Amino acid sequence: MIAIRSRKLWPWVCGAILLLLISGLMLINHILAPEIRKKLTAAVTKASDGGYKLQIEKVEINVFTGALVLTNVNLTGDTFRLKDKPVVVQGKAQIINVTGLSLWQYFLHKKLVIKDVVVDGAILGLTRQSSTDSYSHKSETIYQKLSGTLKMVSVDHIQWRGIHFAYFVNNKQPARLQLQKVDLDARDLLIDSATQSDTSRTLYCRNIIAGVRDINGTLQAGAYHYHLTHASYSTITKRLTATGMALQPQELHRFFAHIHAERFDVAMDSIAVENFHYQRYFIKNSFHAGKISAYRGHVNVFGDPSGKSTPGDRVTGFPNYALRQIQIPITADTVDVMAIEVSYSELNLQDGKIGTINFSQTAGRFLHITNDTAQLKKNAWCNAHIKSKFMGRGELDLTARFNLADRSCSYYISGKLAPMEAVAINKVTMPLGLVRIKSGQLRSLTFDITGDRFKNTGNLQLLYHDADLGILGNQYHTRPLQTLLANALVIAHNNPDDPGTAPRVARLHYTRPVSKAFFCALWQTLFKGIESCVEKTKSSASSPPHQSLVKKILTAPVHLFKKKS
Repeated sequence: MIAIRSRKLWPWVCGAILLLLISGLMLINHILAPEIRKKLTAAVTKASDGGYKLQIEKVEINVFTGALVLTNVNLTGDTFRLKDKPVVVQGKAQIINVTGLSLWQYFLHKKLVIKDVVVDGAILGLTRQSSTDSYSHKSETIYQKLSGTLKMVSVDHIQWRGIHFAYFVNNKQPARLQLQKVDLDARDLLIDSATQSDTSRTLYCRNIIAGVRDINGTLQAGAYHYHLTHASYSTITKRLTATGMALQPQELHRFFAHIHAERFDVAMDSIAVENFHYQRYFIKNSFHAGKISAYRGHVNVFGDPSGKSTPGDRVTGFPNYALRQIQIPITADTVDVMAIEVSYSELNLQDGKIGTINFSQTAGRFLHITNDTAQLKKNAWCNAHIKSKFMGRGELDLTARFNLADRSCSYYISGKLAPMEAVAINKVTMPLGLVRIKSGQLRSLTFDITGDRFKNTGNLQLLYHDADLGILGNQYHTRPLQTLLANALVIAHNNPDDPGTAPRVARLHYTRPVSKAFFCALWQTLFKGIESCVEKTKSSASSPPHQSLVKKILTAPVHLFKKKS
């Protein structure tokens, strides 16, 4: 009978014990939560010498699982106490979930050991206070400040999701950079006596990966839309990568209805920046990289069809001048571009047709791109080597040098175009010049140009044979009389004219009008040289030297009848 009663009592006894345990643990949770909040806020204040204050609205702890939940966390910085620091960080978080917290390690060994921390709904602001080197002065490390209460802090993984990030140059100006979808992933945070002097770590972490997603916006009152699919940076590799970048303009007619300037359409599949020093950017406001590589993309430029000259000197289009106008110091040791499609288009207002020059499979290397004064004193020249396929046919090899310090924006460019069928350039000559190349073989085009913002000089040689042209009307119908006279009186069908004779070489001299941008002035210089090579040798009765080849073709009948009269 007693045994039966004892068996009936056991469930009640076990239930009572379990209830007492749960009640005890809940009491422990209730007691520990405010104590943890107090310890965390005190640790932040102590580690920052009172510069930062941490506020936590609510703390929940589960001693069974080692889970901790912090709600409505706010970090504020005292700018007066932090005035000697290069940057001040402030932020908020709705929820911080901590898992794998070892309470026994903390109570028995004064070690804070955590497995994972996940931060949601965060707003983070970073303000640069000074570009001086004051931050480099030695002071107590965080470990030294905390060593009285903690022997070690260890977190395996910290994850920040969907941060709203803002970067300020100072606290008196609007944000210079704002990002809505930033992710941070930190691995192996360890604060102890060994890592306090470990320079391979960033903020005591073995590696921090920062990423941003889906950046969109507009420029020039909606004329352009920009997009970035994803960008990320790793502190251990110092590698910045970006994918899916695009600058997309409005449709042609809508764009040119409001803007009288070149229209740019740019896209790049991926860009990688090696050895990027993020500390220099955020602390000293300068960009420094070892190597930048751009892969697969296009750069399409459409010339302004309005014919209106932009007021003022368009020297801003010179690469060496534009680089100097960037407000922050920039240095890139090497820039490589690969598999880029480049094109330039214009609208012929007379026939309403579009002509396009394209350079396919473009690849190149640029060395020493900088606007940093100290770097320019050591070396003022940027060297470039570019290879491409002109109109998808002829191999084009270019070498260029740009003086990045010279106020006159001096440069040197030389190039060589390999043999190709001349008919390949009809995509340009027909819509823009109403000239069809019916046959001909281009043997080579070589040139060298020394130029600056005022003038271009140099030499150009175009070797070809069996050139035959057709002059067209607005609907691309052939104009027989003009075609006959152009081939008879204006165009030389070969260069050199006969085997064994010296070829014609153009001496280049072009004075740049201030309304002409860099590429336009360069093209005009080359075009004048090509004209000189393809026209018949001038006589005393020939057209004035400044008259264009097209003009000579169109006025050929007039000169013919003048000779007969």
